[in-house]
Formats: sequence, structure tokens, C-alpha cells
Amino acid sequence: MKFPHFTARQRTILPLVIFLGILVCIIIGYLLAPTLVYDQWIWKYYWGPVVADATGHSVSYHGVVAQEGYTLISELTYGIILVCALFGLYKLLKKLDIRIDWYFCLALLPYILFGPVTRVLEDTNFFVEPYVFWFISPLIYFQTTFFVLIFLILGYFLKKKVVSPRKTLILLLLVFVLF
Repeated sequence: MKFPHFTARQRTILPLVIFLGILVCIIIGYLLAPTLVYDQWIWKYYWGPVVADATGHSVSYHGVVAQEGYTLISELTYGIILVCALFGLYKLLKKLDIRIDWYFCLALLPYILFGPVTRVLEDTNFFVEPYVFWFISPLIYFQTTFFVLIFLILGYFLKKKVVSPRKTLILLLLVFVLF
């Protein structure tokens, strides 16, 4: 979709401005009405179900009960996030001139396997609190997406040799230390 009255830079910044605007509204709402915003919205529909899944039973916070699984509100939210993420990924791949072919899919295979394998490990109680929460959906998908983006961008810069060998080594060491 083209916005003729916006410059290319403004079209690039617009999604970030929208995201930050939503985030600011949530923070202001939390500061003004924490019981309503956190207890009745974030806990009930997003964080509570993750905690319930980790503990294996219904959980309560300030009298608000959360069950395991997705709710209609969380499904709609995650659906919107998925559509936005796919659109952003499409734009990123197009900008970096990366083709989606067999080799690209093969390179994604470890990440495709990472999600289900770690989810099974979580179901067998392999992880303990607070780490267990990172391996419950949807957080496992956010985590996997983050890893894919980091290594996709890193691989792009290494292939294009945009950075010097010394900076490449520092970048690789930084990634190794962080992950």
C-alpha cells in the first residue's frame, strides 16, 4: 500500500511511531489504573495463561483467575502481531535482497526445530522458574523470531563484507557471549 503524501522515510518510520504510541498508551494506562490495565487485561489475557501453563493449573492474581491456553483477546492480538511481523519480514528480505529459496528454508531448519523441541522440554519440566516462561508459547515464538532476525542480519553483513575482519570477530564474540 502506497501513501503518496508520505515520503519514503516517513513510511519507514510510521510503523515504529504507531508501535511506540500503543506502548505509551499502555504505560500511561498502567500508571493511571494499574488494576484495570494489568490485572484485568495483561494478567488475564496474556501473562496469566503463560504462568498457568508453567504451573500446570489455574492461577490467580488479585482475584483474577487465569487458565492455561489462549483466549479470544490473546489470539486476536497475536494474530495482529503475526501479520505485522510477516509484513515487516517481507519488507526486510526485500530490502536486503534475500531470496526465499531451498537454501533459505534449509538455513531456517534449526530454528524451525528449536521451537517444538524446547516446548517438549518445557512440557517435561526440564526448565525451572524463571526460565520456564521463555519456553511457553507465544514467548518461544518471539524468542525464536528474535534469534532468526539477529542471525539473518549478522549473516547478511558478513556475506556482504560490510564490516572489517576485526569488527566481524568482535561481532561474533559479542553474539557468542550474549547467546
